[in-house]
Amino acid sequence: MSRPDTVPWQSLERWRAGAFLGAAGLFAVFAMLWGADVFTDIAPRPAVDVFGPGGWMLAFVGLLGLYPRLPGRTTWLNRAAAVFTTVGLGGATVTAVVNLGQLTGLWGQPPAWFAVLNLLMLVGIVPGFLTFAIAVRWTDVQSQSLGLLLLVPALLFAVNVVRVTTLGPRAPTGAPFVLGSGQALAFLAIGVVLRTAETSTDRATSTADAPP
Repeated sequence: MSRPDTVPWQSLERWRAGAFLGAAGLFAVFAMLWGADVFTDIAPRPAVDVFGPGGWMLAFVGLLGLYPRLPGRTTWLNRAAAVFTTVGLGGATVTAVVNLGQLTGLWGQPPAWFAVLNLLMLVGIVPGFLTFAIAVRWTDVQSQSLGLLLLVPALLFAVNVVRVTTLGPRAPTGAPFVLGSGQALAFLAIGVVLRTAETSTDRATSTADAPP
């Protein structure tokens, strides 16, 4: 793992708020497609299979943007969080691109083994978000509320896994819409918290740099 003060990490740090806000937008579309499925004959798939992984892809970029500001005393946890999230980012990116190609007609149905990439996304979603949430809670640099918010996507995903396993992919009616909306709101809240913190930091820096 490269040092957190190198150029790639600095770039990710600048993009983190925007990445989470972008993830919120993609999950809002994801939720609306599932909502339309309840009231119309519009089939949500394969479109949701693009917007969902695309949303996770941006969320993972946002998570990695938190890495440079994590405290040195949790180095082992920082690195684990970054590794989990990078694995998830790889899985989400490939999944979104392949599903987009299928949606646009560039190629047909992916092979059966392609479903394994969902396991890579799961590594980023559950261990990735949980380890980042713990690391953020241990630092004085990040907002404590941010650490709590980072738990929400993993918890919602876990609820969805239990739902699909026990009841099926669409039961109860409207559940995909509700859970997708929850993810959109969680990412929106994370993005707003980060953007607010960045604005406050910029103002403090401008004030400190102002001539007496």
